[in-house]
Amino acid sequence: GDWSSDVCSSDLWIAYGNVRSGSTMMFNLLRILAASLAHSSLCMWEGDLATPDKFFEAVEEANGVEAGVLKIHRCHEAVNKRLREGRAKAILTHRSMKETCYSYWRMLKNQASPFFNANADLACVREFALAEIREFQAKAKQANTLVIREEQIRHQTTHAVTNTTEFLEATIIRESAEYLGRYLSIPRMRESSQGRKETKIGRAHV
Repeated sequence: GDWSSDVCSSDLWIAYGNVRSGSTMMFNLLRILAASLAHSSLCMWEGDLATPDKFFEAVEEANGVEAGVLKIHRCHEAVNKRLREGRAKAILTHRSMKETCYSYWRMLKNQASPFFNANADLACVREFALAEIREFQAKAKQANTLVIREEQIRHQTTHAVTNTTEFLEATIIRESAEYLGRYLSIPRMRESSQGRKETKIGRAHV
């Protein structure tokens, strides 16, 4: 097949990006790779769990699960411990704070956003920015962590895919990397999102 038969040197992959940094795209890439390279994988977002420890317990104790992918924004000792021990690898997506703050402000004012805050002011953004800087600095110091800038994810998606797979020691052929680059690109994701919206509208009128 197109994919390597080995997952990688560690069986836990962490999408460790900051808020509004391209972490969702990275999580999607890691999920696709895990599903393709492992017979059975478990992929979760921290928000669906009581603590990240529950995810690690599920992966490490479940019979037949070969790989686990976790998306988490905050720096957490349960993740860092496994990174130090070489039992996990993390991809830390990063975006300029100026762009991040603009994006966060838009989300604060968007009623459909999980960040919506009708009373938000610039003090909220300043507090957010300082917290994000601290989180990034703490995560960037961890072992077995690759930093990828959001600009590369957005404008050089195939290159971001290749950098990620090389870091994970999960070799894929060039055509597969290029396909994933197109599939996960911003224009492709926008088309997919628009298609889902149209499908929902169509079903509402059936």
